[in-house]
Amino acid sequence: MYHNRPIECFTDKIIEELFKPYRIIENQKKYIFYLHDDKPITDPLKILNNIRNLRVQAREASLETLEEMLEKLTIIVDERREDETSAQQEQAEHQAKLVAFRAKLLEDGIDPSEILEGLKSKPAKAKREPRPAKYKYLDENSVEQTWTGQGRTPKAIKAALDSGKPLESFEI
Repeated sequence: MYHNRPIECFTDKIIEELFKPYRIIENQKKYIFYLHDDKPITDPLKILNNIRNLRVQAREASLETLEEMLEKLTIIVDERREDETSAQQEQAEHQAKLVAFRAKLLEDGIDPSEILEGLKSKPAKAKREPRPAKYKYLDENSVEQTWTGQGRTPKAIKAALDSGKPLESFEI
């Protein structure tokens, strides 16, 4: 009922053990799980987070396998807690440094807002004014249009130029 392939890593082993009754298809190195009614489940963590699914799958796995998975998941949770704690400590140290620098600046008579004003970017160059139109012509709908002489030549002017009419005849 499920896709048989060699177990390549811990995640694959968990997937194989916990989802035996599910049909598993490997699609672009991403697993898609199908329940018995063929509705796709694209996020295996949603299945792992559902206690009823875990109970059903745990009945089919051996106790040794469940203990091994528990041990590995405990290691992962502990590592995650350490990462969170270290990130919080780094953030606290960063904040403490900012407070110390601000106090030092104020002690020396420098307002921190003055520093920020000096770092502001220069104003952007003003947009140039649009070029004035140099030529007038009638388009294919007989509506009067203008052209600056820049960019692609309008079809009406191009057709007239191809028929021998000089560009000066369109000048405003």
